[in-house]
Amino acid sequence: MTGSTRSERAQPDDPCAVTPSEGESSSLRSTFTSIGPEAYVRMNSLLTFSLDARWRDRAARECLAAGAVDILDLCCGTGDLALALHRVCRRGAHDKGGGKAPHITGLDFCPTFLDHARARARSAGAAIDFVEGDAGAQPFADASFDAVTLGFAFRNLTYRNPLRDLYLSEILRVLRPGGRLVFVETSQPENALFRFFNHLYLRSIVPLAGGLLAGSAAAYRYLADSAVHFLTRRELAALLLGAGFTDPQAMPLCFGAVALVSAKKPAGDAHLAGDASAKVREAANRAPTETGGAAPAKAESSRASQGDPGNGGGRP
Repeated sequence: MTGSTRSERAQPDDPCAVTPSEGESSSLRSTFTSIGPEAYVRMNSLLTFSLDARWRDRAARECLAAGAVDILDLCCGTGDLALALHRVCRRGAHDKGGGKAPHITGLDFCPTFLDHARARARSAGAAIDFVEGDAGAQPFADASFDAVTLGFAFRNLTYRNPLRDLYLSEILRVLRPGGRLVFVETSQPENALFRFFNHLYLRSIVPLAGGLLAGSAAAYRYLADSAVHFLTRRELAALLLGAGFTDPQAMPLCFGAVALVSAKKPAGDAHLAGDASAKVREAANRAPTETGGAAPAKAESSRASQGDPGNGGGRP
């Protein structure tokens, strides 16, 4: 789920180090520079009590249910969701693609995570193409994929991120008309008591474990903070509709602490999303400092002003 946020500890010649041309938030990316891929995989399993693999399998089944053949796992990180797609295909869950096995591509900005993903794919006998690239300038032609998936990376692209609109427009651009976006992400439990204990766990245990076991309390403090303040399922649906997607669906998992979300690209002109993406990128490059930080989603702003309990009474 690294997207534009993970690397090994950055050195001056580190390809994961932030450069102005990448046009991304240096503070967001730098929070992950101390997490290695092995530690990241281990912590994912530990902090979710190994439920993260089950959630990714659910996302993979949802993605493949409509017969997707060309699939992009965006912000693929160490390849967890891409490998889940491979596993589901091997179990015979993909039966609507006319017998054609799906072609899976993983995109991430960090070569160290990609190297780890490639090694895991080789061990699993999975023919997955892992590509180094930026989620905001994806190296693919318009309408290249039947589906785009993300495993706990959508939050990194949209939580207080000034390039949120660019990332969403790029996803639309590379999707074919009628193609689907499917992702699994943290969300807000509706039950107030469960939400309280979920937030308590995130705020106290997650940063502590990240510091002790992964050597990066700051990165896991960001993960906890962004999860505590991220959108409800209803707000996620509103964000996707506002970005140009249709038919957003959000299924609660783990009593609502996690959501399986899907949406479609309108079955219209395949070039419209590409034009929109180019305009967003041009605006971001022309005035990168005018945003003053992330332009918050209307849903986020509304929830903060109303003191929604799912937001802990508003953002700090």
